[in-house]
Amino acid sequence: MWFHFVQRLRCYLRLMHSIGSGADGDFPRDAGLGQALNQQSRRAMYVLFKNWTRWSRDAADALVMIRHVRERLGVELCAIEQPIDFDVPEQRPMLGLYVSMPEADNMRRSINIRRGLRQAKREGRWVHQAPAGYRKRYDDRGKVYIEPDPESADLVQDAFRLAATGTMTMDAIRKQVGKNARARGIKWYTSRYWFGEMLRNRAYLGEVFLKAWKDEPAEWIEGQHEALIDQATFAAVQREVARPREGKKSKYVDELPLRGHLLHPETGERLTGSASRGRKKRYWYYHTQPNRAADQDTPVYRVRAEEANAAFAKHLSAVSLAPEVARAFGAVLEEALTEHNQRASDQLRYALSVMTRLRRAWEVLPVEGRHLLAGSIWPDGLIYERGSYRTSPASALL
Repeated sequence: MWFHFVQRLRCYLRLMHSIGSGADGDFPRDAGLGQALNQQSRRAMYVLFKNWTRWSRDAADALVMIRHVRERLGVELCAIEQPIDFDVPEQRPMLGLYVSMPEADNMRRSINIRRGLRQAKREGRWVHQAPAGYRKRYDDRGKVYIEPDPESADLVQDAFRLAATGTMTMDAIRKQVGKNARARGIKWYTSRYWFGEMLRNRAYLGEVFLKAWKDEPAEWIEGQHEALIDQATFAAVQREVARPREGKKSKYVDELPLRGHLLHPETGERLTGSASRGRKKRYWYYHTQPNRAADQDTPVYRVRAEEANAAFAKHLSAVSLAPEVARAFGAVLEEALTEHNQRASDQLRYALSVMTRLRRAWEVLPVEGRHLLAGSIWPDGLIYERGSYRTSPASALL
């Protein structure tokens, strides 16, 4: 009899050793728990632990895990400090109390930590990761603060100084500062988004941002750390960042004059366009939005832009307008033409004056004129299918 008892005790000890003590609170979420119980389920009948907090500090997760171990694996659970006899129905509500108290404690700690962080920010202390150009330090009382980093602070100052002059583009400044940082062996994040956020960050003025919480609004508070940028330079940079850039890329692409005018044959969704890089050249396609297709769990519809453009030029040969319709059509377009460059406007007026030569006009028009021509004649879009085009009922006047 003692031999069997010792064997069972050794089995329990092996099981408890494989599970771990759970002193760090990760006792139920350790992958070894499920494996150990599954392997030992034929021999282990009990699992001893200190209290029900060991299963999880989330009430729902703890109840699910406890039910799985007791009912699916057939293992009895016994908490040394919080014993519960599951054969007594009146004791079961105590289990809900035991597993919900840790969750309430977590919520209270979270609220206290948030209040402590907000109070520290109200005092002007920086409690997060130090921005570029600063480094984190601790005072005699163990409280964190930031100070200018002697290795990278001048890089931030150079970026703001160059941006304030307005003589260089933001992208050129980003690349130049990143090159200087790499030459010094300094880790520097050079993404366009990060660089733009850095130029807008008022922390370089010596301020601390306090987020909105409940009925408290968001605000910038004067911080305790030293400012790297003066007010005049920061204001000049904000004007340069907000100023529209000259030489902005055109939204029209020569290979995609029909982008936005073609429709999906079944759904009627307007097609966009993009290029696919091959081994030797780029291949252009009209296609539906990939993100929208993924949300709707449908394949992306696409057609070769080269084929669609050639078929559209052929389709124009069969298009003609009655003289009265052409005159009215030209009058309606008069105002819209002023939004485009003079060359496209003149050539489009020529195309409208000789509606019987639309294909020839299509071949000589720039991409802006092609885009406007297609959208003006077929405002409801065209459907390209099986090498030919068909229009919507709204375009029946053609």
